[in-house]
Amino acid sequence: MITISRRAFSAGLLAAAGTAALGHAAVLRSARAQGGDQLTLQELGPNLQVITGRGGNTLVVAGDGGTLLIDCKIPGSGGPLRALAEKAGVPVRAVLNTHHHGDHTGGNPGFTGDLPVYAHKVCAPRVRAQVASRGEDPKPFLPTETTGDGAVLTPAGVRAEISHIGPGHTDNDLFVFFPEHNTLHTGDLLFHNLHPFIDRPAGATTAGWIRSCRAMLKHCDADTTVIPGHGDVTDRSGIERQIAYFQQVRDAVGEVLRAGGTASDAEAVTVPLFEGMGFEQLRGRVLKSVYEELSEEAAG
Repeated sequence: MITISRRAFSAGLLAAAGTAALGHAAVLRSARAQGGDQLTLQELGPNLQVITGRGGNTLVVAGDGGTLLIDCKIPGSGGPLRALAEKAGVPVRAVLNTHHHGDHTGGNPGFTGDLPVYAHKVCAPRVRAQVASRGEDPKPFLPTETTGDGAVLTPAGVRAEISHIGPGHTDNDLFVFFPEHNTLHTGDLLFHNLHPFIDRPAGATTAGWIRSCRAMLKHCDADTTVIPGHGDVTDRSGIERQIAYFQQVRDAVGEVLRAGGTASDAEAVTVPLFEGMGFEQLRGRVLKSVYEELSEEAAG
């Protein structure tokens, strides 16, 4: 386990938030509250590890020629993350960012100088804007390569099947399936047992999010290992629960809207799946976001 000082972690939180919506900053604060100032490596199986803490979950997949990393956590994490991923002496050969948020791309400077860093084509301009907004040079943070729906990457001998269904959590979400390991990294299309962050300014829609979740389920059988963007490692049931969460929220908020209720009325709604959910500070934001989305749908 690598421990990062609280001062360094706090600085990383501020940098990752940038000018993003307050909800994203709340996600980052929650990561700290849940021990997020530590990087912890968990063995999932042969050649398969997940690194938790300091932002979104990082997946490390080893092949014949090295390893592929999925996501790079908050700013300041790149060096420690790379050291932990390479602690067995197997070099990182490539990185993939599932989307642009700073708790998934903040560690990119530890890799972009000498490795390909893949992302959706919309990711780089969004990273550029969020880094520039805090007065830093965006270049070290920018993905170096683009990839998209249907692409297959094979860095280090690892087969990674890339999918992009459309706007969900953001407009540049990728999820990655590793058929040799029967393992899926969802990016932030799955907040496992946590209230999700819906980034409407970046094109998020819950209707699209549900479509992406259904597409992810097509890659899953009863034995598939599912790595969420945030939360504990799970299986296909985690994705099914994410779909049910959005369906329940959309149904409940839809009733408020049809009754002529306001956004404030919507924020008072509760649904069965809210029980026991983490990231409670995002609950009201979820309801307000869904109210706005459904209002737009109703307006045509």
